Amino acid sequence: IFFRPIWPELRGAAPVSWAAPRQLGQIYLARSKANIVDLGQGYPDFEGSRLARVKASESLLTIPMHNQYSTIGGLRMLHESIRDFYLRKYGCALDPAKEVVCTSGGTEGLYCMMQALVNPGDKVLMFEPFFPWYLPDVKLAGGEPLIVPLKPPAFGFDEEALRKAFQQKPRVVIVNTPHNPTGRVFSKADLDLIAKQCMEHDVIAISDEAYENITFDGHPHLRLADVKGMGVRTLTMGTSSKLLSLTGWRVGWVTGPEEYIGAIKMMHSYISFCPPTPLQVGVAHALNGLCAGSEGERENERISLLMEDNAKKLGAALGALGGVEVYPPQGGYFLVCDVGETGMDDLGFCRWLIEKVNINAVPMSIFYSDTAGPCTLVRFAICKESGTIEKAVDALGDHVDSWKSKRAVL
Repeated sequence: IFFRPIWPELRGAAPVSWAAPRQLGQIYLARSKANIVDLGQGYPDFEGSRLARVKASESLLTIPMHNQYSTIGGLRMLHESIRDFYLRKYGCALDPAKEVVCTSGGTEGLYCMMQALVNPGDKVLMFEPFFPWYLPDVKLAGGEPLIVPLKPPAFGFDEEALRKAFQQKPRVVIVNTPHNPTGRVFSKADLDLIAKQCMEHDVIAISDEAYENITFDGHPHLRLADVKGMGVRTLTMGTSSKLLSLTGWRVGWVTGPEEYIGAIKMMHSYISFCPPTPLQVGVAHALNGLCAGSEGERENERISLLMEDNAKKLGAALGALGGVEVYPPQGGYFLVCDVGETGMDDLGFCRWLIEKVNINAVPMSIFYSDTAGPCTLVRFAICKESGTIEKAVDALGDHVDSWKSKRAVL
């Protein structure tokens, strides 16, 4: 039921758009410009978990077998650490042997879920804008996207639009909270509405919770799997990239019902086989250290407060330009603004930022489907040290007058 041939027939599937990787490639190249303030890709410019780094180093230097393959689904110690983390934080009881699989980053986990669960012609419901890898993952599995828009300023969804989308019988729905790129944290009411439709129409839910530890202004992170009746049909993706600020390590995981995890593990075995073994060891120790009052938990709280402050400072500087509407995030790594009143689209504004202000940002057209039309939204990474954000604020301040002159011409 949950596993299909590894080499699917894709000739009849919807074409895959490669616009996002191309545009991201241009954004990455902009980093090489002298003195650029890189607020493009969502990576921290501060050190990740020290405990993880120390334990991984000890592992690879002192335990020879930790430089070899681990088991396909990941080290047992990491499975148990994931179980213990979710039990402490959310009261979620997982069977580490049957309900956890470790992947090479959350991104691979998402791809494995699509390959394991979606058959050609199956519909997959997504909230737009969405992480740019969702759409290619769906299409490479032969699936058909169903889009429910998240509309500014709050980036909520319309209940009637959600109901109509579920009436089209999707196989899977993807929920991302805290949301990339908008920063929306889905509320209990949001999750209850989604859960009701999932149970009514027998839909599997994929819950991308990469940013679970970064929320602002008292908005709690709530898990879709914890909604009554959803534990048996929800797969939850987590990752050390954001939880431990280690985006380069590529250690993620998927948790959920055994019948689904077995299929995902099978796909994972054909793709990357296992995450880097010594890094799994480091992540396991760091997860064990994330408990109330611990150094690791205090560091995560500091990071969350840092990003909240970054969003406020950067938002104020962008708003001072004039013609730029800022949408304060409720969580996550990013701040979004609308530049429509400037007369520019997202790409034009990002070019101006790079060429004139030495700031790199992301045009949000890459977070929309090809049929979404013109886009005037721009995303900024706030997962940076305060000094980096202050450089961006100063650079924007230095260009307020020239920007206003440019707007007068436009």
